[in-house]
Amino acid sequence: MITGGTGAGQSRVINDRSHWFDASPNDKVVGITPDWDVVPDSTSQYMIVSGPLDFLSPGDPEYGIRHYAEPVNDNHAFTQSVYRQCCTANAWPGYILAARALGLQDEWDHDALFDYTARYMNTMTGTFRCWSEFTEDMWDTYEANY
Repeated sequence: MITGGTGAGQSRVINDRSHWFDASPNDKVVGITPDWDVVPDSTSQYMIVSGPLDFLSPGDPEYGIRHYAEPVNDNHAFTQSVYRQCCTANAWPGYILAARALGLQDEWDHDALFDYTARYMNTMTGTFRCWSEFTEDMWDTYEANY
């Protein structure tokens, strides 16, 4: 997965093909799906992951660590981004839910914040989902009403 720089958001599937050959258990033979849509270069940043991840797609609401000034550094592996797990979106659901309940989303005039918070709460799990158990329970109970 290319997580930043040229080609960010692209991924390739790596398949273990050790069983196709007379390979010892310590040898790793892999096949990689061909062709990048955009060829990576020296600015590209990579992440190797096992198992499925929730990747961002073009047009998804995004707040990266430096999204405004350097969107190329956004980490498109949504649930694997440390800046999402501490000190940002896990503190937002309370006031976003309150604004929706009071009918103030249009007054707030920042749909991206509301969309991102909904994506965050619908994607993240575990300890980093929300700082407040009360807020998390309120979100899970009432957010669908707005």
